[in-house]
Amino acid sequence: MKIELAMRVTSSDGRSVVTFLAKHPKAAHVGLVVYPGDEIVELHKNVWGVPDWYLLGSM
Repeated sequence: MKIELAMRVTSSDGRSVVTFLAKHPKAAHVGLVVYPGDEIVELHKNVWGVPDWYLLGSM
């Protein structure tokens, strides 16, 4: 999981997560980039940008 502060995420925001998944295949099958945006977006295969409110609810 990676945290971004930008309102939008791009594929470049997920590169470090892709690298982690490749180096540690048993650790996780899916990676998340959490950001304060509005949409769930696919950044790479098995790497998704997910809004913080979606994971944390309306705290």
